[in-house]
Amino acid sequence: MNYNLEKLRSYVKVVMDEIRGRNVGTFMIFLGISFLFWVLMSLNDDIQRDFVLSVKLENVPSDVTLLSSEPSTINLTIKDKGSALVRYAIGNSPALTFNFNDIQVDNNRIVITRQKANNAIRGIFGQAQVMALNPDSISVPFTRRPPVTVHVRLTTDDVSAAPQFMVSGDITFSPDTVRLYSARSLRNITSIPTEPLNATNLRDTTEMELRLVPPEGMRAIPATIKVRIPVEALILTTCNVPIQVENAPVGKHLVLFPAEAKVSYLIPMNVYNSGEKPNFHVIADFRHRSPVTGRMALRLPTMSKLYHSPMLLTDSVEYLIEQH
Repeated sequence: MNYNLEKLRSYVKVVMDEIRGRNVGTFMIFLGISFLFWVLMSLNDDIQRDFVLSVKLENVPSDVTLLSSEPSTINLTIKDKGSALVRYAIGNSPALTFNFNDIQVDNNRIVITRQKANNAIRGIFGQAQVMALNPDSISVPFTRRPPVTVHVRLTTDDVSAAPQFMVSGDITFSPDTVRLYSARSLRNITSIPTEPLNATNLRDTTEMELRLVPPEGMRAIPATIKVRIPVEALILTTCNVPIQVENAPVGKHLVLFPAEAKVSYLIPMNVYNSGEKPNFHVIADFRHRSPVTGRMALRLPTMSKLYHSPMLLTDSVEYLIEQH
């Protein structure tokens, strides 16, 4: 009896699973068909779509140099049937190409008018309606004059290293000369500046590009230079430095206790590794002695830029006056 009930239950479960599976499969088929019909109907509707088209200028004569970068892209809004625009939905947008010989030239200036741009757009999109175009025209100055070679002038605004690091040498850049083009005489121009160099909290040697800033209406080639800022770590170290006495009484000899003072300072890693000994000294000025404590204050004279953040760990010394 129990065996028959279990068999019947298993049979009913199999039948229900088959029915449920067929229902899900049927639903998915109809869903796919519905989506296909929706896509086909949408393709027959008018739609608007934004495009960013690259701009290219062809057949520019070898003696012509453009004095500003023409707009590299044009923003375009097109209205057309979805079926006409669907081929542009995937992949890269097409490019607007203009022939130099077919473009209006006015007083050393190339002018691509709205009409010329519309013609190029129709060559790509056919009779689609142009709803918006930015910029709606292109104007680029050019020159046929030969260039002059000028020097690059590095403009430094703020360059600094992080704590316990230092800018360990001269800032270098390349190239140090560029070609400068202009539609007018360049006889009085010998150099052009870079944009301000800002680099702070540096922890390693840094290389970067800086844009050149030529006078208005001129163009520098190349337009950028490479800048290198050498940065090195600083090592904290200490050493005992001999103390020198100043303004001692005439005919007297001062004996100091101790005769050396301990100094801490930061030094570049390459100097530290070389084992080079510091060549500075500490001053004890007899005029700055204390009659109360019987000690002379110590001070560090101006040190080489090689040593950073020097600090006396001994601020004063005892002394004994001896007769010569």
